[in-house]
Amino acid sequence: MTQEMSSNRANTLRLVFVCTVMLVLTACGQEDTDTATEAEPSHPVRVGLMGLPPSLGNPYTSTGMIAYNQFWGAMFDGLTRIGPNQEVAPALAISWRQTDSETWAFNLRPDVFFANGEPFDSSAVAATIEWLKSPAGRATQVGDLILNVSDVEVIDGLNLAMRTTIPDPILPARLSGVPIVAPKAWQELGPDGFAQAPTGTGPFTLADWEGQAGARLVLHEQSWRKGNVKEIHFRAIPDSVARHKALLSGSIDIGGVDQVNLQTAQAADIQTVMAPNLHVIAPAFVTEGPGAENNPVRDVRVRQALNYAVNKQAIVEQLLEGIGEVSSQPAANASPEFNPDIAPYPYDPNRARSLLEEAGYASGFSLVLTLYDDSSPIIPSIYQMVAQDLRAVGVDAALRTIPLNNWREKFFSSDWDDAQMFSMSFIAQYTESLPAVRHFLCTRTNPFFCDASIDSAVADMTAQIDSDARQRKVKELMLVVHETAPALFLVDLMAIYGFAPGLTDVNVVNRLPVYESLRWAQSPLETVE
Repeated sequence: MTQEMSSNRANTLRLVFVCTVMLVLTACGQEDTDTATEAEPSHPVRVGLMGLPPSLGNPYTSTGMIAYNQFWGAMFDGLTRIGPNQEVAPALAISWRQTDSETWAFNLRPDVFFANGEPFDSSAVAATIEWLKSPAGRATQVGDLILNVSDVEVIDGLNLAMRTTIPDPILPARLSGVPIVAPKAWQELGPDGFAQAPTGTGPFTLADWEGQAGARLVLHEQSWRKGNVKEIHFRAIPDSVARHKALLSGSIDIGGVDQVNLQTAQAADIQTVMAPNLHVIAPAFVTEGPGAENNPVRDVRVRQALNYAVNKQAIVEQLLEGIGEVSSQPAANASPEFNPDIAPYPYDPNRARSLLEEAGYASGFSLVLTLYDDSSPIIPSIYQMVAQDLRAVGVDAALRTIPLNNWREKFFSSDWDDAQMFSMSFIAQYTESLPAVRHFLCTRTNPFFCDASIDSAVADMTAQIDSDARQRKVKELMLVVHETAPALFLVDLMAIYGFAPGLTDVNVVNRLPVYESLRWAQSPLETVE
């Protein structure tokens, strides 16, 4: 699908939400490529990221950071991948089937090689899974994705079976987030050595590092999804304003674009592409943990009141330039787990005041909302509007910003001092919204929130063997979470990318650029950095 992003972005939002977003230069009002200057075959594509992964080329340390996945996605593949409509699609496995309630059989892609020449086969998959099942692997975020896998059986070179401890109907979806590494290189180098010299089956492979400042990747000639450009250079640019300036100046060719910078980018002939981000901004309520026993938000009427008090549509229109959706639940609108029958809490300040009075807070109360530092200009502005609307119904909301590392410590300890809320998002991983919901369980280590109805709904869902039955239970869970209101559901964000005018065959799938499809229609302007 090829699409120009017009100035009337609100009218195209629904179409963008359900489709893979593609941008082909000649269909976007650019010059005819017959008159364009032919690109140098060796000219790299330069990608600006918030930062490189701290673990560099070890892809097992994180699952949620889009910047890291952008980097690793150029080098590694899973058995499956998430397709344009959030469906599970073939990758290193070309087919799979459930042979019984606790066994999945996978048929692998033939004639695939790692960038160092090692052949890809069932033994390579088994080596990856076995390491992730080890104590060191279990301690990683990716190890959590295969927590239910009990063993792997190599049947032959291209066929294997995975057995699970409990029925796991969405294991193939989660395996899209499990990169398969070259087994000999991993064994010989160990995780730390492999981080410096990563080897996967993806379209590009590492040529050299620039420390944490960047990395140069070159074409993997034997990749099953071979790319069209010879090199990709990743640059770490932590500040979003600096990344935007680099995109405008031509210092980078691909970079994220905030809504506040969208018109500026388009005026500079930057190609802009939007895709579902599966990212619901929903600050969480603190009902458990040290000092939380007297928090007013322990009362569900108070939590619902605060959901009624905030004008989310104004956030979409005034801050997000109409690019986004008002949220009603943990699942994003583009997620297959989204329940379309759940309407968002409407903006109703009178209803909010009535619920507060009913709960015994007719005069309101003071509330602290703890945020972490965010380089994006959008997120802090959203929370400023939230605080303003809460004050309008008598809740004296104060924003407190702390460093991200401190926020992480508090998140896992649930020691939020005197805060009743903290910034949080529901980010779907591999089509699944459940990981974010699990943070709100009473059984979580050091819970910050507890409502038995959510625990019960999660248990009911995970007990389902049949995938269709499980999907129905997921949507029932979304309704329980909506009514229990463990968070203030705000907005469902979109991912926006900017691309240099000379790039064609641009695809964004599952929030990430598809690097192997990129081509140069013309050489980008050279800039002095």
